Amino acid sequence: MQKIEDPDEIEVISIDRRTLPKGQYTEDGFETRQVFDIDISRVVIEYQAQRLINENGQCFIAPFPDNVTKAVQYGNGIKAHIVYLSQYQLLPYNRIQEYLTDQLGMPISEVLSQ
Repeated sequence: MQKIEDPDEIEVISIDRRTLPKGQYTEDGFETRQVFDIDISRVVIEYQAQRLINENGQCFIAPFPDNVTKAVQYGNGIKAHIVYLSQYQLLPYNRIQEYLTDQLGMPISEVLSQ
């Protein structure tokens, strides 16, 4: 594995000068190390459609995106991930359910899995 030029995050670690012997110091740059990792997390997007009522009491609601049809639903990303796990990795549905519940706090119904 090789270091990359543009890491996603940079954490600067400063020396606690109180721990150094007394004297004058000049900054001489940084030593660097990179950690490659992954971040798999649940993302919940709430769509809020504006509602307006006119003087006659008629209610008008902004249209939701075409793919948002229920009050609560699974997104395309999780559906694609489940297909990958079940069809390419050949994991049984109950193991996929356990993984998503344990790792993401996202219990998946069997209806989605089939």
